[in-house]
Amino acid sequence: MAGRLGLVRAVEDTPVGPLAVYRHGGGVVAVCDVCPHARARLSEGSLEGGVITCPAHGSRFEVATGVRVRGPADAGLATYTVVVEGGRVWLVWL
Repeated sequence: MAGRLGLVRAVEDTPVGPLAVYRHGGGVVAVCDVCPHARARLSEGSLEGGVITCPAHGSRFEVATGVRVRGPADAGLATYTVVVEGGRVWLVWL
C-alpha cells in the first residue's frame, strides 16, 4: 500500500493510549493512533504529502503537528516526542 509506506509501527499499549509512528521529513514522528471523530485507527489510513487520512470518514491531520486539516473531526491529534538513538526509536510522553 503506497499510502502507508511512512508508517513505521502502530504501538497499541502505551501509557497515553495507542500511537502511530511514521517516517516524515527525514525523521520520525509519533501521533495518537485514534481519530477524535470516529475512533478509527489512523495507522490503517494513508499518509500522503505529510497528511494522515482517517480510513473511516476521511478526516485529515498533519503528521508532524497533529493539526486538523479537514473534518469531520473537529480536533487535532496529540503528538509525542521521538528520539532515535543507535538505531532504536524511543517514544517520550511526559
